[in-house]
Amino acid sequence: MITQAETEAKPLASSLHLFKTALPLFAMLLLVACSNNKRIVDTDIDPIITEDNRLQVTLRDGSTVDLRIRRGPQEETPRSACDASVYEEIGSLTYVDKIMEDETYTTPAEANARRAELRQHIMARRQALKESFEDEFPSPERKTITCHLMLQAGDLIHMPLAFKGANSSNLDVTCLGEGDNRAQIRNPVDTSVHISHDKDVAMMQFSPANCGIVPLEQGGSSYIDELGGAKTLCDPVRNVRINNCRIRGRVTASSLTGTLFDLSNIRTDHVDRLQRSAAQHVTLTDSQIIGRYKGAVHFLPGVHHFTIEDSEVLGGFLGITIHLPADGGWNVIKNNRITGQRKTNSLAWEYKGGKREVISIDSSEHNRIVNNHISDMTYGGIFLYRNCGERGSVRHRIPQYNQIINNVFDHSSDPGTHPTVFVGSRDDLSIKYSFGVGVKRYCHEDEMPGRVRYPTNPVLQPWDTERVRNSSLSNSDWAQNNVIAENQIIRYNPDPRYGGYPKIKLSSKAKKLDNYLINNELVPGRSVQEALGNKTLRGAGCAVLAGITHQMQAPYRSEIKNGHVPYIKHQEVVKYFWDLRPRPELSCGTPLICDDNILTNDQTIACLPPIVHEYGPESAACDASNNVCAEGDNDGDSHTLGCPTGRLLGVQAACNLEFGKATNDQRDQVPINRVKVFRTSDNEGDGRCTVDETKIRQGSKIITPWLFSRYSGEPTPNEVFYKCKEHDRNGGDCHINIKHYCEPR
Repeated sequence: MITQAETEAKPLASSLHLFKTALPLFAMLLLVACSNNKRIVDTDIDPIITEDNRLQVTLRDGSTVDLRIRRGPQEETPRSACDASVYEEIGSLTYVDKIMEDETYTTPAEANARRAELRQHIMARRQALKESFEDEFPSPERKTITCHLMLQAGDLIHMPLAFKGANSSNLDVTCLGEGDNRAQIRNPVDTSVHISHDKDVAMMQFSPANCGIVPLEQGGSSYIDELGGAKTLCDPVRNVRINNCRIRGRVTASSLTGTLFDLSNIRTDHVDRLQRSAAQHVTLTDSQIIGRYKGAVHFLPGVHHFTIEDSEVLGGFLGITIHLPADGGWNVIKNNRITGQRKTNSLAWEYKGGKREVISIDSSEHNRIVNNHISDMTYGGIFLYRNCGERGSVRHRIPQYNQIINNVFDHSSDPGTHPTVFVGSRDDLSIKYSFGVGVKRYCHEDEMPGRVRYPTNPVLQPWDTERVRNSSLSNSDWAQNNVIAENQIIRYNPDPRYGGYPKIKLSSKAKKLDNYLINNELVPGRSVQEALGNKTLRGAGCAVLAGITHQMQAPYRSEIKNGHVPYIKHQEVVKYFWDLRPRPELSCGTPLICDDNILTNDQTIACLPPIVHEYGPESAACDASNNVCAEGDNDGDSHTLGCPTGRLLGVQAACNLEFGKATNDQRDQVPINRVKVFRTSDNEGDGRCTVDETKIRQGSKIITPWLFSRYSGEPTPNEVFYKCKEHDRNGGDCHINIKHYCEPR
């Protein structure tokens, strides 16, 4: 808990003294009030099953809600082509072709006259839809699509398209035409109207259907748990393909929403049902998405396996261009042209959404942002964070296992004064904004009354390196295991007086976690053309971490294993892997080859078991009584390990920086290519363990210099040195127990 430090009394003005005294009390009252207003069930009042088979519950705010009792999923049926009535309703010229296919004409003139008549009808319908959209803004009528849709070149569809649940699954939307003449789903309202209403309209909306509450136990009759939560579930919309469309307006996707989300959100099993209900396996290719007001693409919690590729995504008047969702992930943003918000002066704060980065990764995991050209980053490029407690919502997962690879970050249209990539962007705000004001003012809104925390899921996901605490228990971002590799950051002002933040920044907490920054280039003088050429020529590499290779879209593997290196370049192969649990041990696996950020199996590549070398408790490794490993001015005697023939594959090192030795059991618990201190020096500052220039006094670290040298273009060293130092007044010694793996010739 953060407390206000005591200070010496000083002759301050009485008003200032009263302000400083009242601020913590005001913040506490604000936070408690927010916690009490969470929309969950009042467990002191029994639910009622109504005559129409709904569950009527009383919420803690005193309101009552009728919840539909869900009886099962709706069956997905094969999709057919849309008929003429659909095209007429949305004002598409395809209506003309559909009608004329079923009619016969005696002469070409008769056919031409009929075509002109039908076109005039559609043009009148299109104008009526435009006027209706403007009159009904911000809530125009939507059309739910349940069939394969083909729009004509030059079409202007002034009606938002909705895709809902099973009825909208397994279908295609194809837009004919080229460039600006492509069919367009178009929001016709001027930006000034959006600003005056502070509203945006989703021109494509992907959402679930058949939503309701289910029993706490299968076949049971209890629906509300002891905390006032419930199990809720929907049928997702999935397997939708959008091709070659211009979308002038926002694209959104969602899962559970409203009260159904609130009731589920406080339960430890929330994420599973949230993702089962979410929009998933949706692809937009060769398209253009133009943000109108607040961004272009916004995914709500749970959305996963949503792909935008070979497209153009242009930011709105203000806010985030692409928002990747809490408690969702596996989304792909690849081969796109992406721009930030258009409103870039100080007046942006006048509007909700304000000054924001181009892409946000909010408690979202396993996303791939690859091969993009990203520009107009006035307020930052890609930020990874966890929005603790926003709107009373518990964030269950963390921003982890995301890939940001082979992108061109182009600062030629912005001053470059904010981070290009910021890992853990909300971490360092925790203290500054802990008194109920500022960006993190809502961090305690995801708690029960009396500041009681909601429990977190005790079950580890197979890729979790440790227990993930939800945002009710921890306000930290916990951004970890993210791979930021081979990006080019260009056209920024290198003068430190104008450069602002580091181009790739890690929060103070993210620096203590495993994140992989590999071979990124800061080249302020490089032209856009050269950078884009390099991007295409190089191709995107692949992260080979357990959380990234699991549950990805085909042809990704599903085994929970890490490669012997965390990242391989385009066209490289990895064939040695280690299990995350129970004990890391390097062994042969099915070889994988990387093809522009796609990992595929290659059974033709042979793999021989690695040769293992151990330097255990009884070895001559850096092990001596009372400080022999820190003789003279050389800061300790160093020892070297290496492979006499094949390449060095990996290292595990355990350190004891006080009395005793690091055991084999401790060493074998350490992940591959890590060093871990199992006992610190009694005076922490007097002990240190070093493996290949990775220095550590407590905790664990990646052995960075050796591991990452393979990406620099220089020959990878085939040996590493190690040493330890422990020198405090109570004596003691230090010891490194180390194991390394060699590839046989």
